[in-house]
Amino acid sequence: MQPLHTVLRPSTTLLSTAESFTNDLPVNPLSVILVTLRALNNIAATSYADYAASVTALMSKISNIRAAYRGATIFDADPLDLAMVYGMFSKWWPIAGQTNQINNDVRSVTFPLLFGRKAFDPTECFPASRRGDLVLTTTTAADPTGLDGFTMIIETIELLDAVPTRFIKVTSSAFSLAAGDVNDISLPIGNKLLGVLCRSGLFPTAASNDAGFNEVALEVDNVEVMQSRATWRGLHALWARRTRTDWLQMGHRHLLDIIASTTDPVLTTTALGLSGTAAAGSSLITGNDAATLGHFGVAPHPEQDALQRYGLVDLDLLDDLSMALDTKGAADINLHVNASAADTAARVLPIEYVETGAATA
Repeated sequence: MQPLHTVLRPSTTLLSTAESFTNDLPVNPLSVILVTLRALNNIAATSYADYAASVTALMSKISNIRAAYRGATIFDADPLDLAMVYGMFSKWWPIAGQTNQINNDVRSVTFPLLFGRKAFDPTECFPASRRGDLVLTTTTAADPTGLDGFTMIIETIELLDAVPTRFIKVTSSAFSLAAGDVNDISLPIGNKLLGVLCRSGLFPTAASNDAGFNEVALEVDNVEVMQSRATWRGLHALWARRTRTDWLQMGHRHLLDIIASTTDPVLTTTALGLSGTAAAGSSLITGNDAATLGHFGVAPHPEQDALQRYGLVDLDLLDDLSMALDTKGAADINLHVNASAADTAARVLPIEYVETGAATA
């Protein structure tokens, strides 16, 4: 097996408004698609509180990305949701470029789209196909606040001579959850199910404990299996078990990101366990403005907000398919959801394990 890394779509300038691109994917067995978004800062930001050009903002330039084989979906979802799925299984997370807070400086993010649980596996990727059968459709959105001048590059990594026998399939569905123990979400039938990623529009924040996926049960033909009742905190913990929580650069917060204020000094170098002398005419840390103290939890960073939205119904706990839910022969599979309050922006992404047989697309 020999990998072949090529450029599918060279650097393409994106409009500031929504548009759509279609590309025929390579005909050889396909393991990875790499999407790079580059943009320019369009504000002279002074703090993370007024600087929306985060990794999540960069990725929000693409509203949906879909791969389809002869019209049948292989993956179809918001790119940030897909990044969560592939990161959980492959441990390959989006990577950000420079993060300068200077007007017109370049920012970028590159994220992988996979056809298997891990990259470069010759037994688990998308099989060889004919030209035009496997198509990638990318739909963009309006420029997010704080960014403009977007360009996009798409690359592919094929596995020549590979003979895959399976691939993974990820689809996304949006739901409005009614308050109470009254919601049933149908899941796909026919393949093994590795898990279901739940993206909640309503999640615990500030003084509220409300969650759209407050309690979740998995039912096969009206019988609870594997998950009798799981709370949102439990689902979020299962998601966190598979996640590098610093992949959005959550760990790279510096005191220099805090703006000095000239009023109401409440933090001192002593209080923070620091030592040293500030430069003449300045202070290391002053001020109690919420915007300036966002890194201490007063005002959540946009990426912290994004990470709180995900929970996982994990059905492959040992990563060896021994616990994967085989849905063949089932008449009905659904998530039964008890929402503590109405959630109009809930999404679920079933992760299917498709067995094709040798050299069969």
